[in-house]
Parts: sequence; structure tokens; C-alpha cells
Amino acid sequence: MKNVILYLTVILTFSHLKSNSQPSWTQKANYSGNARYAFAGFSANGKGFIGGGRYAGPMNSQSSWQQFDPVINSWITVSPMPDPYSGLSAFEVGGYGYISNGANDAFYDYETYKYNHLGNNWSTLASFPYPRLYATGTANGINGYIIGGYGNMAEPLRDFWEYNPIMDNWTELDTLPLSAARYDATSFSVNGNIYVFGGTNDIDYLNDLWKYDTSTNQWSVMSAMPAAGRQLCISFVLNDEAYIIGGNSNAGNLYEVWKYNTISDSWLQLMNFPGLNAPIGSVGFTINGKGYIVPANGTTECWEFDPGTVSVTEAAYDDIRLNVVPNPVTYTSILKVPAILTSPFHIEIYNSKGKKLSSFTSITPTIKINNSDYTKGLYIVP
Repeated sequence: MKNVILYLTVILTFSHLKSNSQPSWTQKANYSGNARYAFAGFSANGKGFIGGGRYAGPMNSQSSWQQFDPVINSWITVSPMPDPYSGLSAFEVGGYGYISNGANDAFYDYETYKYNHLGNNWSTLASFPYPRLYATGTANGINGYIIGGYGNMAEPLRDFWEYNPIMDNWTELDTLPLSAARYDATSFSVNGNIYVFGGTNDIDYLNDLWKYDTSTNQWSVMSAMPAAGRQLCISFVLNDEAYIIGGNSNAGNLYEVWKYNTISDSWLQLMNFPGLNAPIGSVGFTINGKGYIVPANGTTECWEFDPGTVSVTEAAYDDIRLNVVPNPVTYTSILKVPAILTSPFHIEIYNSKGKKLSSFTSITPTIKINNSDYTKGLYIVP
């Protein structure tokens, strides 16, 4: 029998198959003790941490902290902060939690506190230059940031501070525009840049979004959320997209969930938060690809958000080579997929006129190609 020569030209665009699941909320174990307001938190080393804040009413600021383990779905009490504060700010860098600002029933907090989960202890670091309440804190993996807040002269603030954990110092960076002063906002970091959303300026609830580019050290305004302004939102980041949940507005308490894509600068509203009470204020964080919120809405609830996946995602791998051995095909050849792509994938073979001849779905990194399925010619794997 005459051999058929089959040439395969591999064009590096094909479909990755993923499981089809929708975003979902799951209620997790409640934290212990009374419900809190104006508390803070962060995630580090696969655990979530919340603390400080106050119970309802004055003269009851708290110093206690708790740790959440999502694997066993439980909370434990950890070492308390050196002093009780509410309205404080928090962020995580290098597996350590950092707390700053806030006030107790007598004075403002000038200190910065660092929590070490290994030793379950706190240390006192550099003082914050100008303390405040209700500022928002975030980090980009290298430095921590504090944005805005409510000053001790009873004014919304627009200043922006960077904390260097290696040098243990605070540096003031480019301030927000005068019109963008705020407190009770939420902030997050994507690809090293810093974003701040919402809050209030004592006159209006805000729906604007600002981005601080850490490469140019400048603020720029991004697309506003296409919805009512709000304060006391909760946020977390999953797969380089930010999720903004809850808050309150002129219309009252909100159950809304919005996803913000930093690449397209666009917003998408998702299904509402399913809890009985609207999630307002305090803590949102990410652990192992899932988001968590601990709302300050008069409950001790904790909720987990799974973003789900889409059914088919198109992806172009410009720097990856798919190998066909041997090529030209004689009797049988093997198409080999690099190990980085060994999750389920789908490949189609077309002739030189663009007609699809074959398709394969595989969970292994190899596909067998037989020459009996083709006539002599040039074929493309798009």
C-alpha cells in the first residue's frame, strides 16, 4: 500500500475545556462572641483573621482577634492586639498582618501593629503620621497602603500613604484629587496597582473608581460602577478581577454583587448576596481561589464565594509549541501537548481550505493521528 504523507501545521490557538459551574455563596461557621462593627481583617497563610472593632454603642472598643480556617470551617481565638481600637485599617504583606489607625474611647491610634501567625504575637512598629478612622487599607504584595479616612478634624481625607515593611516607615504618595476625598471606601490591588472604590464624602455616596499606577505614581479615574453610590462595601480579588459586595446607599442597605475587570475597565452585576442581612462594612479577603466576607451587619456570619468557571474558554498560546512526531505523518503520529496544558483540552484538524475534518477531546497530553483518516496534503490544527 502506498504511504500517505500528511503534513500538520500547528497554529497555536485552540480551546481549553473547563467545568461548567456558576458563582455561588456558601455560609460558613460564625465567629464567636458578640457581633462587631468597624473591625478589620486580612488573610495570610491560608487563614483569615478579624479583630478590633466594637460592639453596638460607645465605650466598648475591642482588642480581641480570631482566626478562621476554611479547611476545617472553624474559628479560634488568637492573641489580642496591644490596645483596643475600632475603625481601624488592615493589610497583609509577606504572610504578616498589619493594623493601623482607628480610635478607642479616648484617643486615636498612632501605632502600626504587626501580627506574626507563627508566634501568635503582635509587635509595635512605626507610628502613622496622621491617624484617622474608617480609612481603607490594601497591599500589592510588596507594600501596604492606606487611603483616605475620616480625620480628627471631622473631615473626609484624600491623602495616600505607603508602608514599607522592610524599612518600617510610612511615605505619603500622590494624593487623590480634592473632589475624591472619602471615608468608608473599599480598596484592592490587581497586578501591583491600587484601586479605591466608593465611600462617602459627607455629602454624597460615591460610585467612582480610582486607580493608582505604581509604575507612574499617578492616580487616574476609571469607569464608575453603573449603579447607585455606596459606602461600607466589602471587596476581594479573584483571578485578577475585583468583586464589590453590599454596602449602603440612599436606597438603603444593598445585597448587590458586582465584578470589575481591570483589563476592560468594565463592570458586571452578578446574582445578589443570598444572606438574610445585607453585607455592610468590615472584612473581605481571598483564600485559595475563593472569596470570603465577614459583614459588620449585626451578625457573626462568615460567607464563602466561589466564582465558578465558564464552559469553554478560547486561549492563544503564542509561546507554546505543540509537537507532532513524526511529521510528516507516515502510518501513525502522536500530537504532544506540553505539560502546562494537560488539563482537558479540545483540538480540531482542518484542511488547507478551512474545512473541519476531525476533532479530539483529551485529558492526556497526547493524541494519536492515523494516516488512514486523511488524503495527502497540508492540514492545520487551529
